[in-house]
Amino acid sequence: SVLNAVSLVNKRYGYITHLLLNAGGGPFVGIDWLKLLKASFRNLLDALTYPDYLIQATQAKETSDGIPETWQLNVLSHYILARESLPLLAKGSKRTSCRAKVIWTGSLDGQPHFLDRKDLECFHATIHAYQSTKYQVELVGQAFHDTLLKHGLDHAVVSLVAHPGVVAGNMFLPIIGVLMDTLMRWVFHFARLVLGSRHHVISGYLAGLVWTKVCLSGDDPLAGAARRRRRAAADGAQKGTPTRGEHQHHEEEEEGEDAARGWDTRFVRLGAQCDRRGRPAVVLEAAPASHHLLARQRRADQHAVMDLCDRKADALIRLCAPP
Repeated sequence: SVLNAVSLVNKRYGYITHLLLNAGGGPFVGIDWLKLLKASFRNLLDALTYPDYLIQATQAKETSDGIPETWQLNVLSHYILARESLPLLAKGSKRTSCRAKVIWTGSLDGQPHFLDRKDLECFHATIHAYQSTKYQVELVGQAFHDTLLKHGLDHAVVSLVAHPGVVAGNMFLPIIGVLMDTLMRWVFHFARLVLGSRHHVISGYLAGLVWTKVCLSGDDPLAGAARRRRRAAADGAQKGTPTRGEHQHHEEEEEGEDAARGWDTRFVRLGAQCDRRGRPAVVLEAAPASHHLLARQRRADQHAVMDLCDRKADALIRLCAPP
């Protein structure tokens, strides 16, 4: 279906100026309420921002291609679509005299400690399959710049990663029901209004502004985000005790700023945030990483995931090729 989509766009339009990769899902089956309570007592804001108490299926569901569904949905299909769309993106850049944009959707849940380097496809590492694959798609989106360089398209196409923050979507509605879903939304408002979380944008509209902003920005959307980040820091916009992710972003802020100035998108992403009143902002965030995860390890992870995606993509394309 991905290859058919590329063919259809080519026949119908002939070019692409913006490619937004937003499909995603996970094998969620329930919530570990005891773990949720423990996490809430330990740090309520972290528990509401980085939930690691969601129960996921213990056995990977495979697609007809023999690939774990979560990995194919969140990582491989996006990679194939982006790679096979490069000629269309190049035409889009030439047509508009602006850089075409490939925008990958990351997640606050995508943390590096969920990555099993021996099981990237999550055949067996299913307990955190969603978090692992969302981290991997962030790695791919940031490392896709190397693919653009290889094809000589780095001046015509830019690859960016953006995340929507914490949104009260309907992903968990079948699991928790209408009553708990309503309570979840109230708790999210509590996190924003009382605890001061800037990540809890809650509404899909506010979350979607990150993609709107990136799409409507010029050739250098990171530069404006970097300026807003420095201005917010100078104004003391983020006060109080930072969450786990904010600690991580602060540790890598200098590296992220340098990357933004040099157009190195391999270590930064854009995120949707808002203040207590719901006034939105799109900010530059250094890539989240544990304190022991050095840039060298992150680059190694990027190469490993990209190599796997390349091999799988080539195999599937050969399989789908007409005899």
